[in-house]
Amino acid sequence: MGMHGPLAAQALGRSPYDDVVRGEGEENVRQPTQQYNNRGHPINPETRRLNRQIVRSHNEVMLVIGVAETDNPTSTAEPDYQARHEAYENSVGAVLNTPAKSSIDAVGLLGFIGLRHRILTYTRYSRIPFWDLFRAARRNSTLSRDIFAGTPTAIVTQYAQSLANHRRLKARDKAVVRRCIHWAWLYIRSHLEYFVVLQRLGLAPNSLFLPKPQFFIPFTQLSPIKASSLPEDLSFPSLLRWIGGALISTAPFMIWAMTRYILHRFHRPIWSLFRLPNTSRFARRSPISSQGLPPIPAPSDPSQSTATPELSRGSSDGMPRPEAPPETDNSRDNGTSPLQDAESHTPDQSNSPAAGRRPSTFSSRADDYASDEDENEGVSTTLISFDVEATDTSDAPPGLWSAELRPSMASDSRTSVVLPILYLDTRLTQIPVWMAYRIFGTSLDRLMVAPFEAIAFRLAARQSRLQQGLSCADIFTTDLTSGLSLTWAVNFFATELLHMALCGEVWAVFTAITQWFHKTDEEWKQKEEEARAQD
Repeated sequence: MGMHGPLAAQALGRSPYDDVVRGEGEENVRQPTQQYNNRGHPINPETRRLNRQIVRSHNEVMLVIGVAETDNPTSTAEPDYQARHEAYENSVGAVLNTPAKSSIDAVGLLGFIGLRHRILTYTRYSRIPFWDLFRAARRNSTLSRDIFAGTPTAIVTQYAQSLANHRRLKARDKAVVRRCIHWAWLYIRSHLEYFVVLQRLGLAPNSLFLPKPQFFIPFTQLSPIKASSLPEDLSFPSLLRWIGGALISTAPFMIWAMTRYILHRFHRPIWSLFRLPNTSRFARRSPISSQGLPPIPAPSDPSQSTATPELSRGSSDGMPRPEAPPETDNSRDNGTSPLQDAESHTPDQSNSPAAGRRPSTFSSRADDYASDEDENEGVSTTLISFDVEATDTSDAPPGLWSAELRPSMASDSRTSVVLPILYLDTRLTQIPVWMAYRIFGTSLDRLMVAPFEAIAFRLAARQSRLQQGLSCADIFTTDLTSGLSLTWAVNFFATELLHMALCGEVWAVFTAITQWFHKTDEEWKQKEEEARAQD
């Protein structure tokens, strides 16, 4: 570049490593500050924004006067049938949600949770092999008692839980009433769940659906919160012995309640360890019909993308969904994209009423400088342009011209728009993911709280046996290492594995049901056409 190399470099664009050379004259305070990108090229976001607004206004006028049409004239009817399709699948998913949850819980209620509790408590389950447990239960005629122990009370508790939740929702505006309902139900539910544990351990009669009212009153004979004998005098050692006896008598119930609190407290962190396949982030949303709506205004921030509403719309989210948990995009089952569908309607189709018009395409007009920001963002201005050429007829009077829209063929890659993969994400397609999330999460919950539950169950069993004057020789001690053997480990983990396997069968059944009710876009269109033909 010679002697003028630095001057040419300054003219082409200041490098970010070059120092800013200040002039000697007076600075014009009204002159806007020049902005530069990361490569030192001058940029002007305000001018670019104004140019885009002008182009959009031009396009709006061309659409209103009828000179141009949208890229896909048939896309305006798509939001209606897509909304009906998603509403159908959401309604079916809402109906199947409760049976799916109840079916997963029923696997544990029908014997597996009770068997797990007895393995953690009694010593005989550390000596009998796993497959001999069922033969021993059949031989002792305790199969039905072991399977259905605590099941009626657990069902009543779950039903009461739904009623309590309903009452709290109705009292949403009354904070005091809502808090009272919450704490009252928490106390009652803790006692009911503890009574279910006693039934599964064989420490309470299975004939009772609900415990007696004295069970809920502390310091009574049937209450799990036992009262120790009164102190002999008011001396400090006597009071200390009385406090220690009260703590020991209430230890089983308190440890079990603390275990439930820990499980509830760390429920979400434990479940968040699982990253199941989920397409909620890339879900297809029902696009809003653009009939009668003005063009989308340009964003004031130049860093924002000017993508279409379907592309810029975010995901909605939870159940587990969580916020949620799906099927692939059914609108792309035929392997074509919306751009390919739009390009397939060529102007050569003379039978089409819009054959004489050409769809608008992306043009690079109003983008005088190919800045790096545009290359990164993939932003290009849509400008409807048309060329004027002479008519084909030779007998036309001289000076007569016809105008038609021509697609602007851009040479750079910034004009191409690549649509991301979208998925039909509804409550129906989320049921298999949600069920798998629940199965794995509850399994991990049971493994995490097993040591704490073992201590609580053993203390409760020993306390009940001592109050009845029975021996505690067949109950493990509170030491977690007592009774550990290979047979015990196989029995415990085999029970958990069999529990998960049966839950997997339930998952397979409901997955097949969701696939049966699921409709692709083509099937839904065909169904609507058949219904319209019958009408």
